[in-house]
Amino acid sequence: MEGYDRYENISADEYDEYLKRGLLGSLIGKKSNEIIIPMLTRIKGKDILELGCGTGRYTQYLCRDNEVICVDINPHLFKLKDKVRIIKGLAEDIQKLVGNRKFDYICSFFMTEYVSKTGIEKIINQCAHILKNEGRIIFTFITPGILGLAYIWGAKLKGIRKYFYTYNEIKKICRENNLSIDKIERIKRFGFEFGCVIVFKRM
Repeated sequence: MEGYDRYENISADEYDEYLKRGLLGSLIGKKSNEIIIPMLTRIKGKDILELGCGTGRYTQYLCRDNEVICVDINPHLFKLKDKVRIIKGLAEDIQKLVGNRKFDYICSFFMTEYVSKTGIEKIINQCAHILKNEGRIIFTFITPGILGLAYIWGAKLKGIRKYFYTYNEIKKICRENNLSIDKIERIKRFGFEFGCVIVFKRM
């Protein structure tokens, strides 16, 4: 996973402020929240694993009615340590980090853009192994729409490498791991696509 090491020496409040000022927060934040938050508040009584939780901006909705474990490479940014167990580590190592435990839901929001295509394949493969039979995986992806590409190229100008994923790439990874797409919610602003929220399930 690339890019997260630059957050090692900032506080949770500084990180939140950074997100608000960036394209993700200022332009897309409200639109993505309108999709993601209602989806999360409908989940109740489940075992949930969240990857790349950041400060816990989405965890706060998951932990109200569920048992949640989070994984993040920078756990010092997480604001909900008194409510949720957080494990320091990379999403690529989740099987090693959580052992034999299985989950009803595995979630990750705005993390995949930091992960190479090889890394995403590894993460989804491991998610498939620790997902309960009727479980769901909910991930966001940056897609190659106009706003998505602007976000990727803007990061590149700052010397930060980020990744987008086409729907065909995502579908291919699903098939290879016996998963199917249950739902796709496209994140748009001004009619232009930035990314999507995808819900996976077992075939």
